[in-house]
Amino acid sequence: IELDPQNLIFIVNRGDAFKKSGQAKKAYSDYTRAIELNKNFALGYQQRGALLLDNNEYEAAIRDLEQAVKLEPGNIAAIIDLADTHRYAGHFEKAIDLFSQVLAKDSRPFFVHYARAECYRHLNRKSEAEAGYRAALKRNDELAVAWFGLGQLYESENRFAEAIDSYDKALRISPEFLTVLYQKGFCLSMMNKNRECIETMTKLLKASPNHQNARLFRANSYRDLGEFERAHQDYEILIKENPKDIFILWGRARCWSVQQDYQRAVADYTQAINTESEDLPPMLFDERARILATVTDPEVFDPEQAILDAQKACLMTKNSNPQFLDTLAAAFAADGQFEKAVETQKQSISLAEEKKYPEAEIEQGRVRLELYEKNKPYVWAKQSKKVMRTGTQKSPSKNKRRRGIGAGARNLFGRPKKAPEAPVEEIPLPPAR
Repeated sequence: IELDPQNLIFIVNRGDAFKKSGQAKKAYSDYTRAIELNKNFALGYQQRGALLLDNNEYEAAIRDLEQAVKLEPGNIAAIIDLADTHRYAGHFEKAIDLFSQVLAKDSRPFFVHYARAECYRHLNRKSEAEAGYRAALKRNDELAVAWFGLGQLYESENRFAEAIDSYDKALRISPEFLTVLYQKGFCLSMMNKNRECIETMTKLLKASPNHQNARLFRANSYRDLGEFERAHQDYEILIKENPKDIFILWGRARCWSVQQDYQRAVADYTQAINTESEDLPPMLFDERARILATVTDPEVFDPEQAILDAQKACLMTKNSNPQFLDTLAAAFAADGQFEKAVETQKQSISLAEEKKYPEAEIEQGRVRLELYEKNKPYVWAKQSKKVMRTGTQKSPSKNKRRRGIGAGARNLFGRPKKAPEAPVEEIPLPPAR
């Protein structure tokens, strides 16, 4: 460059070297210098646009890359960079149009098939997304990100076994792809494969000890297996680091509830609710209401608060959830308001029938209705246990678990059970269960 200071290629090449060595400012300076020397130098705009893309400056990158394509309409590399910038900026339709232009000229680039599939997935155009991932993998079955994208697509459709199979293929190619490992653990959790979930999340925690969601899923899986001491060890680590996280408090509240230590459960539910988060899930209020209404231990029993909580859950869901209505009926009965309890329970049963809940759950709702018609409340437990934290404790007998319309979903964001179907850069999902 000292010998030929006007040589645009030399200047851009030095910019590329700066970029590769992590010296973004010097790279930007060289690309800009090349453009200033020749306003029609497409490569200068292209390389500066790619640099801006790498630094998440999408709008500026789009301006440069559009200029590069305008100057050289046949520059496929610039078109791909422009399409990718639109993808990262969330302009998925525009990105699809540009990727399609590239593939119309040459269908071989596997990464273009993958990138377009990602756009389709974000637009919920699932069949086109799956076809795109398959097209990418047909051309390169060692493309880990394509297996990951395909797994995410299947996961979004609750096709968890297929998602896990895709994640395993990605992990075989890239064993250190921790985001994939986390998503695999999530799917195992959703399938209630708790032991496998624990193994997966433990592996992830060895690589990333501060991964909060992995530890929370592991704690919840220990809880569901009845390994309560191990669950509490994880919950304590999490709460120490995040004392106001509603999902951690919620998970531990459920653990205390399964252990029949309802007083501690209510304390954790209350702490979670008192965080006053803007997106408190209605099930949080429902579960506290259920305990306050149906556990008659004087240290726990509070039918008036139970009514308020249950009404809150019903209001948040516009009376569309049979379980929440079932809880509200139990709260009315606990407060001696049996006419309201009967009316609300009938509404719960009717809605459960409409939504095709399993008949066994609906029948349990009818059993509670008979109690209310006889002016009797529904009592789940008469006392709260004082759990001692000494070693691994096993789950209480199954006949103590709540059944029927009011049976809480096992997953933290709970879903009504359907009759009888079985069921990057770490980007954490909202913890479930």
